[in-house]
Amino acid sequence: MSLIDRWFQPAHASALAVFRIGLGLILLLDMIRYGFHLDIERYYQEPDFLFYYWNIDWIQPLSSSGMQWLYALLAIVSLGVTLGLFYRASMMVFILGFTYTFLLDESRYLNHFYMVWLFAVLMLFMPANRIWSIDSWRKSPKDQTVPAWCYWLLIFQLEVILIYAGLVKLNPDWLALEPLRTWLSYRSHMPFFGELFVQDWAVATAAYGVIGLHLLGAPLLLWKPARIWVMLVYAAFHTLNHFVFTIGIFPWMTLFTSLLVFGPDWPLRFWATIKRQPFFAESGTEQLAQNYQKSRWIVTAIVVWSLCQVLIPLRHLAYPSDVAWSEEGHRFAWRMKLRSKHGHSDFLIHYKNGETYRVYPQQHLNKRQVHRMPCQPDMIWKFARFLEQHYSNGRPSLASDNPIVSITTNSVCSLNGRPRQRIVSPTTNLLSVDYNITPTEWILPLTTPLPSR
Repeated sequence: MSLIDRWFQPAHASALAVFRIGLGLILLLDMIRYGFHLDIERYYQEPDFLFYYWNIDWIQPLSSSGMQWLYALLAIVSLGVTLGLFYRASMMVFILGFTYTFLLDESRYLNHFYMVWLFAVLMLFMPANRIWSIDSWRKSPKDQTVPAWCYWLLIFQLEVILIYAGLVKLNPDWLALEPLRTWLSYRSHMPFFGELFVQDWAVATAAYGVIGLHLLGAPLLLWKPARIWVMLVYAAFHTLNHFVFTIGIFPWMTLFTSLLVFGPDWPLRFWATIKRQPFFAESGTEQLAQNYQKSRWIVTAIVVWSLCQVLIPLRHLAYPSDVAWSEEGHRFAWRMKLRSKHGHSDFLIHYKNGETYRVYPQQHLNKRQVHRMPCQPDMIWKFARFLEQHYSNGRPSLASDNPIVSITTNSVCSLNGRPRQRIVSPTTNLLSVDYNITPTEWILPLTTPLPSR
């Protein structure tokens, strides 16, 4: 049997149904948390400017009440995913609404947002409501199987995330225990583990252990004899991460997805074990496999998706700069917990008549944006474009026919405890340079060394 044939073999739908329920519950709780605890006014209404992705600068936030209603809608459709009620419609509405909130402001990018989006898109095309759902109770389907590619693709996506999370840590800073050592030192007051967080041997064990866990543990999840032990280690690792770092739903998403490696019928086997009853695997229908084999576009889509997931995180290799410094290729690449950056910036607007006007980011941005922008060149460039539009008619004290000729910045940044250095030359006219997929020549190279310990 060829590999493609195996993709379309029938597999029991129970594990996919449990994953749907778990994913829906995680999304439901997260949307409720954002709807009730996110300061929507401060994040979306107070700033004069939101950092758009690429050239998608036409997306604008709803009013404060509109954003609250949107999060309420996302919570409702997440419940629909959980219950399997109008499953595909619920998932489609969630994807559209979540994508909109994701694209509103680049300064709010988080890897777990990207992870949610990926798994939501994958699940949209899978019959995850075939059993244990309101949809299935209404239709009473006879077939309780799904094509095996559903499981293979979800597990492949998880493996990509885990392996890249290990590969990206094979860099000089992480191997020198930064920024992990600094972050853990801030948590030395924690009970039980706090005293270890200031011990270099413990930090080194954690830093190198994470690399081993991802690069060895992720493949070992696929090996049945080691699977349960690796899963237990991952459970301990993610639980500790949850309490030590603020990383949202990422640990729970990862753990819940990892359950898929135990097989398509693991919920049935688990329940039989609880009831102390023998378990007999149900055979799927060959007709399902024959029907799916006729859909060549599914194979094409799977191959294209898989190639994108492998290649997109590698795009930083096309840039000569240090990705942690320049940010070129950082997002959408699973580069998690690799850099601690602090900086400050201000901008000088130069008018034709020789006058200048100094602008501080906090005059137009919220606290989160002010914190992130000085160390992210693409945000510096976008903010300069905003300033050009905002002050294009001159300040009230200046004549309206006095155009802006240049905007420069005094932006300095510290990476992983290094002394602060300029990230952009103060003589660079940000209005005369571009930022796109090609290497950015106006970003100054990182020259300050990591402090010795």
